[in-house]
Amino acid sequence: MRSFPSRQQGDFFDALARLRPPLILTILLLLVGTLGYMAIEGFPFVDAMYMTVISVATVGFGEVHPLSTGGRLFTMGLIMGGFAVFSYSVGVFVEVITRRDIFGLFRIQTMESRIKSLADHYIIVGYTTIAQELARIFRRRGMLFVVVEPDAERVEMLKHDQVEFFIQDDYFRHETYRKAAVGTARGIITSFENDSDNITVVVTGRIVEEATGRDLFIVSTCSNEESKVRLERVGADYVISPDTLIGNRIGALALRPPTLGSRSVLEQVAFGETTDLDIREMLLPEGVPMVGKSVRDSDLRRLTGAYIVAITHEGRRPHINPSPDEILRAGDTLMVIGTPRQLDTLEHLLRPTAAAGVNGTT
Repeated sequence: MRSFPSRQQGDFFDALARLRPPLILTILLLLVGTLGYMAIEGFPFVDAMYMTVISVATVGFGEVHPLSTGGRLFTMGLIMGGFAVFSYSVGVFVEVITRRDIFGLFRIQTMESRIKSLADHYIIVGYTTIAQELARIFRRRGMLFVVVEPDAERVEMLKHDQVEFFIQDDYFRHETYRKAAVGTARGIITSFENDSDNITVVVTGRIVEEATGRDLFIVSTCSNEESKVRLERVGADYVISPDTLIGNRIGALALRPPTLGSRSVLEQVAFGETTDLDIREMLLPEGVPMVGKSVRDSDLRRLTGAYIVAITHEGRRPHINPSPDEILRAGDTLMVIGTPRQLDTLEHLLRPTAAAGVNGTT
């Protein structure tokens, strides 16, 4: 599949192209000088090149051989030509360094090369206020992500917030997602205030997903229930209404206020405000040793250190604080609490091949 250069790559190559004329003029001047000394004075190639270099550089070294009148006139012209080319080259170089920030473009070029090696990361589309907070949480949790943002002012915000990976390009181009390594990404997150932009991103993500063969988990925000339905229809896996979420959170605090002067521990855990504990939902697949066993016999606590706080059997309501005798079934959704490392261990065990290996050694 053909790859097109990003805006930063294009600027970088344009900046390098501005350095091409001075380089060509310098090479031509050295070539003319060398051939001139060989033709006028009959110098060997090395001597002719040496005379050309010291004349163009105006270093003041002595002549390797006495010069004729023609040779001296030629040397004068060569010195003036060298000064002109040098002045022009310095002007172009300073313009490229200052106005085009070639070093900044080189850093971006290097960053985009590093992005290609990322795996299991999220692509955050648009550096909105929600995305800004999300980036802060991801950085604290050590999660990899790439931000796609075409606006120059928001890109400056990205740099100020020390976001490591970003692509400054149009978020509606398929090529932009390829540059964000969508082929190895975990998912796409979009949080625009305009629902039509979110819909476009979701559709684009699904099209790119089909082209790359990578299953993407796509999350989007919405402004109302009607937009939520549309986003789900076009392929969003999960749609969140910020207004509803904030209302529910405030309502929960109002109904059960935390201890005066302190913050709710549950709130910090549930909303990811602490790295010591986390809550995740995990699907119990076929082929793992835990299927068909009770919570007690599953040995989950000993193997991982995590706790099951709720079990949802298919087609039923969640069973909060399940009994140790509760039977685990394939297709159950487990709500588990533990440290990030404990939960990562459990996710690994819930892969049928990994679980089979554990079962064979325990």
